Amino acid sequence: MSYSGWLLSEQSKIELLERFVPRFPDVIAHHVTLNRLRDIPDEVETAEVVGYVTDNTGLETLVVKINGTMVRPDGAFYHITWSLDRAAGYKPVDSKKIIFQEGIEPCEPIPIALEAFYCDHHKVEYTRANREMIEQAKNRCRSEGLDPDFFGTKGFQNWKLYTTPALAKTEAFLDDIKKLFTPGD
Repeated sequence: MSYSGWLLSEQSKIELLERFVPRFPDVIAHHVTLNRLRDIPDEVETAEVVGYVTDNTGLETLVVKINGTMVRPDGAFYHITWSLDRAAGYKPVDSKKIIFQEGIEPCEPIPIALEAFYCDHHKVEYTRANREMIEQAKNRCRSEGLDPDFFGTKGFQNWKLYTTPALAKTEAFLDDIKKLFTPGD
């Protein structure tokens, strides 16, 4: 499943985790979803947490205002799935439902920093900063006769490539690909 939206900055995540201590074992605190399109959306001018919602049994979410509105184009609320209990059957997508069922507990607006991105069906996160590097890596994979999405099956996060040497033809090839995702090289 592909989707686009905005990643929560590490600094904003740290600040929000101090303010809203997660109640459930699986902390998400990752992004605000915009839609299911495979494209990086526009950057936001303003973003702030304006509310909190929980069902008190296994899910909590933060309601977000983006550029002055809480409502997405599809009618759902902008939100950050905060924490949940997967063992009890909760999924991040359930956040949309509990906002309507439980209502929003307003809070003093808290400004947050977001970065536009989209996530493809391999869980590779594309931002404006890394999209060109990811495409270079995929082209290199194609030239080596490898599946260009092989690294997506293990997850690509924070400029690192998680995979095993068995998936590549040589250690040198893996080193070359890793260099593409190392800032400053």
